[in-house]
Amino acid sequence: MSIMNKENQKNNAVCLYGGSFDPVQNAHVEIINNLSARFNKVIVVPSFLSPFKKGGSVASGQDRLDMLKASMVDGHNIEISDFEIVKEGISYSIDTVKHFAKQHKGKQLYFCIGSEMLKKLHKWHEFNTLKNLVTFYVVGRPGFFIADSLIRRLLKKHEAKLEIADFNGLDGSSSLARVDAAFNKFNTMPNAVADIVVQRGLYKEFLPIVERFIDFDLSIERVAHIYRTVDRAVYLAKLHNANINDVIVAALLHDIAKEIECISEFEHLPSKIQHAFYGAEVAKQVFGFKKKGILEAIRYHTTGAPKMSKVAKILFIADFTESGRDFETEKEFLQAVRAELKLNAAVRLILEGKVKQIEDRGDSVFELTKEALEFYTPKAKVKAIKAQGTGNDITKASGTGLNNINNNSIKTPHLAHTIANILYTKNALDITLINLDGKTIIADYFVVCSATNSTAVRALTEHVDEVLSKKHGIEPLRRDTDKNWYAIDYGSVILHVQLEQTRQYFNLERLWSDGQNIERIG
Repeated sequence: MSIMNKENQKNNAVCLYGGSFDPVQNAHVEIINNLSARFNKVIVVPSFLSPFKKGGSVASGQDRLDMLKASMVDGHNIEISDFEIVKEGISYSIDTVKHFAKQHKGKQLYFCIGSEMLKKLHKWHEFNTLKNLVTFYVVGRPGFFIADSLIRRLLKKHEAKLEIADFNGLDGSSSLARVDAAFNKFNTMPNAVADIVVQRGLYKEFLPIVERFIDFDLSIERVAHIYRTVDRAVYLAKLHNANINDVIVAALLHDIAKEIECISEFEHLPSKIQHAFYGAEVAKQVFGFKKKGILEAIRYHTTGAPKMSKVAKILFIADFTESGRDFETEKEFLQAVRAELKLNAAVRLILEGKVKQIEDRGDSVFELTKEALEFYTPKAKVKAIKAQGTGNDITKASGTGLNNINNNSIKTPHLAHTIANILYTKNALDITLINLDGKTIIADYFVVCSATNSTAVRALTEHVDEVLSKKHGIEPLRRDTDKNWYAIDYGSVILHVQLEQTRQYFNLERLWSDGQNIERIG
């Protein structure tokens, strides 16, 4: 798993980088430029039809080739190949690799993949042949942590050849980029690509929805909320393998009836939820969407409901956790932001917060919301509540923090010290515990340490991750990574492993210290 040496870069290394590139985004260009700096030759291969893209591409093969060529003006050692587009049919990596292996005999062949591909890499078509032809060059992608245990399994059990890139990829989503085009937003694409999109009228599939927002009197603020909800929903859909097109449509239409007068059919409902039920009818009658999952998602995005579909759960979570929301509330509200939670757990946490908020205002909780909360609350907890004589008031026994999320018995201070001790045994530098109790709802403790280089940053984090998982059954809620720092969120405790210069820049001790809440280990 070592980073390649300069000799390989100059003389013997060819890297293949494939994808739909539908459209080409800044994230693609950044990866290609990084590959160009590390390999003797980079071959970019847009697919005719990716096996991972249900429904195929939106832009033609020629459009995507032109977008790539327009964005690659600086690449002296970059070849853009039409091999898969000319070949047509499903683009299996094994066929492409065999083709270029013949062209570059005697060269060391690499195949660039994103870290989101690692989990199912061994299931790729003809993987046993493929793994003998290439070394997989793995680029970290936001939200998809490169787990040490997964790497070991691929190396040992499946005998794959792997190298971890010394850079991370930018955040990028082709689905969201196509939504951006409908909103006339092009900040995720190179300017030359945006010009092609506009000139050729590409990516208009969501325009019939967006262009009608004005007909429903949606304010600028409401449209901005809808866009942020789509953004969040697309991320969750990719993370949880949901139908992204259905998720986008539901998110675009979820507040379509928010600012128009409700018809009499829904006037018996509480005023704050009328728009959701009316909106589902608008989606069906006006826009012509008949899919049960889309309509259900719109109808229940405010109240929740028992037995929601995956699309409905994602919209329910996305609407509540989009980036413009104010989370100065109960900790369980913030916990629900964690995309890595199982969907049912996130739905339950949001429902708990909603019910508490409604009750604190002295209002009545809608019956469907009560039913949803009971449905998504673990049955053992419901029985315990009823045995205590608390009736249906499920939120009284909800609680917050690590115990509810990870089902383990380690209390917060002990967990923070456990992490610190694990780091100490691996010679981490300047280990510091910051007690945040009463200071923020982000977490109860920060554990901060330094590392000498980016490899050590990753190694220390992965070691903590592995020990907590194997010995204590604790899995992180979120992982944010960069070559200079890792931040791993365990609910009530967040671990920060940083290079010294990065640590000085962020200076968490200065930001959060009051002189009494700092503890140094070792």
